[in-house]
Amino acid sequence: MPVEDRDTPITDLAWLVTAEPADVLPALERADGDGERLTAAVYRASAHLHRDEPPAVRRQVLALDAARFGAPELSARLAAVPLHGAARPHWTVDWATGSLLDGRCLGVLKGGLGMVFSVTAVEFEGETLVLAGDGEGRARLWDASTGDPLGEPFPMHDGEVSALATAWREGLPVAVSVGADHLVRIWDLESDTPRSEPLRGHVAPVYAVATAELDGAWVALTAGWDLGIEIWDLATGRPTGKRLRGHGDRVYDLATAELDGRPIALSASWDGTVRAWDLRSGESLAELRGHDGRVYCVASAVVDGRPVAVSGGTDGTVRVWDLADGRQLGEPLTGHGDTVLSLTTTVLDGRPLAVSGGRDEVLRVWDLTTRQPVGTPLVGHQSPISSLTTTRLAGRPVVISASTDKTVRLWDLAAAAGDRRPGHTDQVLAATTTVLDGRPLAVTGGDDGTARVWDLGTGEPVGEPLDPPGDTVTALAVTGSALLTGGGMDGSAHRWELLGGAHAGGPFALHRDPVRGLAVLDVDGRTLAVSAGVDHDLRVWDAASGAAVLPPLTGHTDMVWDVAAAHVDGRPVAVSAGVDGTVRVWDLGTGRPVGKPRTGHEGPVFSVTTAVLDGRPVALTSGQDRTVRFWELGAGRGLFARAPRGELGEPLTRHRGGVWTVATTVLDGRPVALTGSGDGTVLEWDLTTRRTVGPPMRFPGPVIALALSADGQRLVVGFGREVAVLGRG
Repeated sequence: MPVEDRDTPITDLAWLVTAEPADVLPALERADGDGERLTAAVYRASAHLHRDEPPAVRRQVLALDAARFGAPELSARLAAVPLHGAARPHWTVDWATGSLLDGRCLGVLKGGLGMVFSVTAVEFEGETLVLAGDGEGRARLWDASTGDPLGEPFPMHDGEVSALATAWREGLPVAVSVGADHLVRIWDLESDTPRSEPLRGHVAPVYAVATAELDGAWVALTAGWDLGIEIWDLATGRPTGKRLRGHGDRVYDLATAELDGRPIALSASWDGTVRAWDLRSGESLAELRGHDGRVYCVASAVVDGRPVAVSGGTDGTVRVWDLADGRQLGEPLTGHGDTVLSLTTTVLDGRPLAVSGGRDEVLRVWDLTTRQPVGTPLVGHQSPISSLTTTRLAGRPVVISASTDKTVRLWDLAAAAGDRRPGHTDQVLAATTTVLDGRPLAVTGGDDGTARVWDLGTGEPVGEPLDPPGDTVTALAVTGSALLTGGGMDGSAHRWELLGGAHAGGPFALHRDPVRGLAVLDVDGRTLAVSAGVDHDLRVWDAASGAAVLPPLTGHTDMVWDVAAAHVDGRPVAVSAGVDGTVRVWDLGTGRPVGKPRTGHEGPVFSVTTAVLDGRPVALTSGQDRTVRFWELGAGRGLFARAPRGELGEPLTRHRGGVWTVATTVLDGRPVALTGSGDGTVLEWDLTTRRTVGPPMRFPGPVIALALSADGQRLVVGFGREVAVLGRG
């Protein structure tokens, strides 16, 4: 049934969960009121993930995203949507952070491309088409209204597709691309095929392209590392004969504008200048100086009837220039924390706006009349923003951003950002749980250099984030009321009071390189800590004082990524997982290895934990080879037949990406494992049958960290920059 004929409200959650996304996404345009707009934002947030999933997985993803938007009631209602033939979910989300969630994001275009360096868009026959190019020479076309790819990725250049623009030829839209292979190409957007032979003239990588209509004919301007700007007649594919010269370093961006009725070009260069050029005569009209460093991007707009240029560069500023007299208008626009790499302009409700993106991974919107920021930065990308463009969708202006995080995102500048629970500002790498004074807590550490303590039940932060020295927190362990952290480049660990965050010990000088894993174990009345290092060694030390208990445990030939500790047959042991592909067992009483290295993984081993199966202790390990493997730790016979190399039975093999983390517990009398993968899924396994339980749990980011509460009823998931806590359903 066509969407326009339906009277199904957007708040009909069963319809959202079960209907085809191709029907739902256009219907979201009619969202009216705060409730419907929130529901629309929740659906769009991860539509690129759940659109091809069955309803049971879509239900779980939508409930997760509602929690990320700070809407627990909506999350619970989504999780409770009944599905024919599907059981209630085993796990439902209690709370989640939304560091990278933004209600202004209309959708994510993803798939088939690597790091995206260029994007453009064109409206044709009622559709808005988006074209993006990546660093490996490929391009892909999408329908902006549905997010559907139009065909497969196709080869465009030999090397990076550095910039894209659109123009018209014989009444049809064409794309113009430039690349690191020194070539300029013209493409038919209906067939993804070249319209002509490559345009040759540049003698170095080409990084900028813009198009304009000049005296009734469409032309393309291209520039790059050879300093000159070429102008091409798109009808013939030949140079017009004018080559614009004047820059003293690489030209990285181009734009076009009109000044006093004359078509002009704008160029941004690493020589620190923006130049304006008369396109008819080739004359240099102005040299705009003011940036402190290289200029990476330029765009044009009209403000109060006057043409302006907008530029950004390595000084982290956006500058606005009056093209009539070359003056900078007002002070530089500041806010970006690093180089501004891309710019575009648009008009919203009569206001001229500029949108900038850069290495700090956010988009910022600026009112060009007042030269003030508009709203909060737009968040979602997880790598530098390499390219920006604007188009119209459903009658309103839309900004399109491309990033080296391999995604293209669409943004509605008129929408609200939405409420969200802030959290880590970079990848979550470690997680653990504890109970302190009767209060269940979760602790997470990340690439943002912080360790954060959360109330496990409510998600409220407990105190301020801990900020150990160094750029990252890769390892956590709890002993009593104290937290141990590791990860700094100096190879040290630190001890903190969990409540209050006071520094309680350290730096404990342990390794020559960063600590990757930590485990603790009570032995003979004191708590031992075992640390795994990038320096290939393990260290055993007193968790209170940091004093060494044993000499370094050596044997791994590459980084030791994780470590677990347990009592086995009355002996304290550590089990280590190495990038050298081995699993090793160590006697913590003597410091000696127990048996030979366990081999079986094909590639790095990322995670290790211990469990008891059929009454005997085992280790579970996971790795880059997408498997989870079992290893016998103690003596005796048991449930599984012995396999070669000390491995017990067949590995678990359902993940489609490397398995970064594994956690174990006992649920309803059954030994269970939860595994998290770079493919963005968490799987629950019955360790008796070695089969998965329930559908995969899907997350909008790689799952690097998992931790279970002591009773197994709550699961902490670190995915991308986010943290979610799931409760047993």
